[in-house]
Amino acid sequence: MLGRYVSAGLLERVGRGLYTSVDSLPDEIFALSKRNEKMVFSHATALFLLGKSERTPFNHYVTVKSGDTIPVSLRQDLICFYVKDELFDLGRMDIATQFGNIVPCYNIERTICDFIRNRRRMDDELFLSTIKAYAVDKSRNLSRLGEYAQRMGIEEKVNKILEVIL
Repeated sequence: MLGRYVSAGLLERVGRGLYTSVDSLPDEIFALSKRNEKMVFSHATALFLLGKSERTPFNHYVTVKSGDTIPVSLRQDLICFYVKDELFDLGRMDIATQFGNIVPCYNIERTICDFIRNRRRMDDELFLSTIKAYAVDKSRNLSRLGEYAQRMGIEEKVNKILEVIL
C-alpha cells in the first residue's frame, strides 16, 4: 500500500520503513535517528540541537558504542565517533528537533568534553567559538563538566583550556 502512495506521489520514502507526506518539510535529524536507534547526536549536531549554534552541520555528528556498527547507507551522511560502553550514556538526554520530534542528544557539558577530546577532528573556528560561548554562558555547570572530564580521562586537557578562557 505504501508503495502505491509513493508511486502516486502522495508519500515520499525518507528511509527504510520511513515515509513522509510530499508537502511536509523533512526532519532529517529525526529520520536519521529512526534509521539507527543505537546512536546519539553529538558534537556540532548536538550544538545545533541545543540551540548553541545557528549553523546546521553539513554532515551530522553521532556517537555510538564501540563494537556497534552503522550501516554503510547511513555512514555517508554521518561523522561517527566511537566510545566505550560506560561513556555512551554520559550526558545523554532527549531533545526536540526544530520540527518538534524527539531525538537523543548529549548535553552541553558532554559536548564540550567531546570537542576537547576530539579537537583534532573539529573545525578550529567552531571549536574556539564553542569554548568561548560556554565560558560566558550563565547556565554552564562547571562541576558537571569536571565530573564528565574526569570520567572521560581528559580532566587535565579541560582544565588547561578553561584556565585560558576563564
